[in-house]
Amino acid sequence: MHVSVLWVLVACVCICTYADTVCNVTNDTCSSGWDNDNSTSDENVTQSYSTENATEVTSVTSENEATSVKPETVSTVQEGTTTEPVPTTSEIVVEARPISTEICTCDLTLYSCDINCCCDVECSESDRLVFSGCHKRTPSNVDSRYCYQTHFVYHNNTELKIVHDAGGLLCIEQDNLSTRHTYYNRKVVTSLQEFEKLYKRQRPFPWPMLNIAYPVFDAPAKPYQAGDVMWAIVNRKVVPLGLPIKISGVLCQTSTPVKYLSDWHGSCSRVGITNAESCENNPGLRISTFYKGFTVLAVPQLANETFNGYLKEECPPDVCVTVSPKLCTELSDCFEVQDDLDPVYSTASGHCMNVLKHLHYVVQHNGTNGVLKISAHVVLVNVSAHSQLMQTFSVAFHWVSDGAKPFHRSGNPGYIVGMPVMSGRKVVQLEEEVTREAIELNDDPRHWLSIASAAEDGSCASKQAVTFGEDRYASCSVPVYPSNFTSPSACSAMHHYVLQLLTGIAMENVTTAKKFNLYVATFGDSRVEDAGDWVHVMLEAVPSPILSAGGHTDWTLVCQSMVTGLQMYVMFAHVGSLALPQAKILGVVFRFAPPRDIAYMCSTLQCAHDSEEQHFELISSVSFIDVTKPAVTEFAEPPVYEVKLVHDFFYPFFSSAFLPQLNHMVVVTVVICAYVSQHLY
Repeated sequence: MHVSVLWVLVACVCICTYADTVCNVTNDTCSSGWDNDNSTSDENVTQSYSTENATEVTSVTSENEATSVKPETVSTVQEGTTTEPVPTTSEIVVEARPISTEICTCDLTLYSCDINCCCDVECSESDRLVFSGCHKRTPSNVDSRYCYQTHFVYHNNTELKIVHDAGGLLCIEQDNLSTRHTYYNRKVVTSLQEFEKLYKRQRPFPWPMLNIAYPVFDAPAKPYQAGDVMWAIVNRKVVPLGLPIKISGVLCQTSTPVKYLSDWHGSCSRVGITNAESCENNPGLRISTFYKGFTVLAVPQLANETFNGYLKEECPPDVCVTVSPKLCTELSDCFEVQDDLDPVYSTASGHCMNVLKHLHYVVQHNGTNGVLKISAHVVLVNVSAHSQLMQTFSVAFHWVSDGAKPFHRSGNPGYIVGMPVMSGRKVVQLEEEVTREAIELNDDPRHWLSIASAAEDGSCASKQAVTFGEDRYASCSVPVYPSNFTSPSACSAMHHYVLQLLTGIAMENVTTAKKFNLYVATFGDSRVEDAGDWVHVMLEAVPSPILSAGGHTDWTLVCQSMVTGLQMYVMFAHVGSLALPQAKILGVVFRFAPPRDIAYMCSTLQCAHDSEEQHFELISSVSFIDVTKPAVTEFAEPPVYEVKLVHDFFYPFFSSAFLPQLNHMVVVTVVICAYVSQHLY
């Protein structure tokens, strides 16, 4: 009986599947797919039947075209019915727009064909001929328990594959809970109350509101603290001491206040130098703007008695400090400025002379006693008209002490990511007839391990410090002239110049890798007296010297076998505790790029009248390699137990008063020994 019923169920399922019968649940009527006798006459015909109480039905078309039939909603009011009066103020209820499962997500252009959108009904047969493929279709909710999916496919010419699932005995012919495959369709928010209700439920990340407060001097009763704004006195008025910065783009647009004990550096550009007026009357180009016409408030609490919106009297020297200028060459070899060096425009050359390039404030302080001295280290350059000038500004705070000059380490002891890698040359010192090796280290980190980088004009006039843990790639251009190709010595001189740009040291006398005198500190606090704590920079190969100027033609000058690239590999590992690992540099290798020929293209025969500069590119890179050996968990050997009895342990058993009971004690002793042996072994 059970077997026959089971076969009947199977037969019913098969008949329903092969007949492609679609039943309407509302009116219990069925229509057979066999009634469409011409359904397979066209190759690209796809017939679809919806099994849901859908609001959209896709009709049968050809060539992947489809038309949508929207159901009409008819509202009728029966006679004799009573309705409630409509209030004068009514709220319009906006129903949620239904989202169909049969959508074409790539159809984004209205009244036009979207390329490679195979489901776009606005694409004609000729439009589809230019398609190179079809966009990935939106995946549908496929449930293997269904007898069939939403549509029957008679012929498939798409990129999708039809998978027939023959597993299982029973299947779902009709789903009365199809909404479990869809999101809840929320209505739009029409009031602030609804918005606040949903907002509090989700708790999104609150972006802080931009609150720009201009600092105001309120005559504090306490000295400067770290992070406080430093103040300047201009015409008895207290204003923040500021430096130019950029906000959007690269131009100098506003200023940022200098904060006490907070080192800072920044850069921005100046443009618009076209004539004498724009050169000589621009305050941002004059160095006097940054040291004349103001004083710096050294101790803010001393200005309380004389401050009432502005200073009642001139600021005394113990309260206000003047800025002393120093003219430097690339922020080194500085000397006092005696006369004003304002910009001057040269009509003959079209250059603006004595333009501010770098400004570096050095503030000497004594903690709570405030500022004791300020010096402005400046670098001047000459700028051609209609060019862009990149200016750099920085502030450094130094403690006033009678001891040695402060030195900033790159770690203690291990290197800190982002700090410069210390490097120097090994020197031999003779102390008390004893030869000692030491490292000669420059105080300026820019003279440590660095790579050639591009300046504002793209030339290799700038150096970029190698910072620990940060891979870098830089390129710059080297100018060449016909005079650089006249002889082998000229090519050799240019080659040595390029190698010095790449490595940072002279390479004329480096014939072997051992003669390359460059050492790198293994730790961020390595002492220069301990040469064993520095590793020698190894060269993979020493560049060969140039012995000939190469092939010259009537229209080309050539220098052969020029090295134009350098790759630095820094190998490091973490040592010490797992909770606080310390980075240690294990080795540094320089790998030069394969040599190539450098050519100068002549515009006249044999470059007889050529004098214009041409350029070739230098490439430098730094890569840090972590070779940290993972920690291995080890366990100590278990201890060896040595059980010994005291020398008089058996004394009570052999005393004269205890001899009558000796036989009993022997038995007790045997029991104790047996118990001890059992628990120990």
